[in-house]
Amino acid sequence: MKIRHLKQEDIPAVMEIYAHAREFQKAHGNPNQWAKNNWPPQEVIEADAQSGKGYVCCEDNRICAVFYYDYGRQPEKTYEIIDGRWKDDSWYGVVHRIASDGTVKGAGSFCIMWAFEQCGHLRIDTHEDNYVMQNMLEKLGFERCGIIYLDDGDPRLAYEKSDPEGRRIFETEGSDPLRVFAEGSVWQSAVSLKHGISFEPVFPYCRVFTRIFEVHRSVGKMLMIGGGMMTFPAYVLSKYPDITVDVAEPDGRLLPLAEEYFGLKELYDRYHVKEEGRLNVYTQDGRSFLQEHPVKYDVIINDAFSGPLPAASLCSKEAAEIIRGRLNENGLYAVNVPGLASAAESDFLMDEIRTLREVFRYVLLLEPDDHEGHERDNYILFASDVYDYIEDMVPYSLAYTAVITDRDTPHLQDFYESLNG
Repeated sequence: MKIRHLKQEDIPAVMEIYAHAREFQKAHGNPNQWAKNNWPPQEVIEADAQSGKGYVCCEDNRICAVFYYDYGRQPEKTYEIIDGRWKDDSWYGVVHRIASDGTVKGAGSFCIMWAFEQCGHLRIDTHEDNYVMQNMLEKLGFERCGIIYLDDGDPRLAYEKSDPEGRRIFETEGSDPLRVFAEGSVWQSAVSLKHGISFEPVFPYCRVFTRIFEVHRSVGKMLMIGGGMMTFPAYVLSKYPDITVDVAEPDGRLLPLAEEYFGLKELYDRYHVKEEGRLNVYTQDGRSFLQEHPVKYDVIINDAFSGPLPAASLCSKEAAEIIRGRLNENGLYAVNVPGLASAAESDFLMDEIRTLREVFRYVLLLEPDDHEGHERDNYILFASDVYDYIEDMVPYSLAYTAVITDRDTPHLQDFYESLNG
């Protein structure tokens, strides 16, 4: 089964599904939820299609289910007041108007879990007589949290499912509020909301990345591996009008969130980067992108992660050789590596330095000036065959000279085992 957006031409088939659902509800002891008012009317479904929040589930290119999905800080106003208590106050997704034609077993569950996987925090309500939906939600791990009331006063049973280790968006408070995208406790992307959405980097390690454009003044084409919410590509594109940025980001679910909540739409409108071809996003992991796209770059930045460490497939000597082959003669490679209490305590970091040193002539390790109280520090490795860049960077928060000569240190091979150890 596959999920796609609802189109206007789908509406006749979808309305037949809703007609089937009304009859199904009546036959299973629920005559009042939809059948009583012939819900939902066609104009509501047309609005769902127009808003981009309507979705259909297809099996063999045939629509078998339909639903509405939205995500945000408070996408459903009737959930603001609940007789009971929600379990998670972070941004959430909501599903409404879900129905199937009954021909594909498990289609409803598939749609709900698809929605949950988009956000990691989903809320949904149902009629007290809709025992079929209640049973399905409980089997899928949803918890009943209380009762909410629709605009007309009708009560609905409220359910919620949240993954504390999953993805979430939230906003901080204080004099410089941030909007943050996190996976579990790890902040992956953030933008400042102090004066509207700002393209200036929030994280200290990203501010170290900006040093690249001070020492390498002829950057024309850049590759960002691991775009996340596109906050750093947005900074580069807004500040340097002559730079084109390619982004390899394997998670295609992030781009709509980046557009809606992290300023990417504003970047499109203000700087016309899509029309001018200055931003190109590829839904692909960094290693396969590098192997399949023989393009030369002035700068390659690696900010791709698998859990708390860089993506394993990009840490090996083989990967470093591919990266070096994708750089122009004066190219520069930068990679974000999380450390521990200090760089010296991170065996992985030292191994990666040694590995890059086997491929590139010069390697430098820098750390951000301000760790802002985080328990885990980020370290930035720069690698190049051009000494001028490294020389210019020496006065900038230098932590280690990183002149590695120990040729006996084992190289990081593909899928380095210590990443999982």
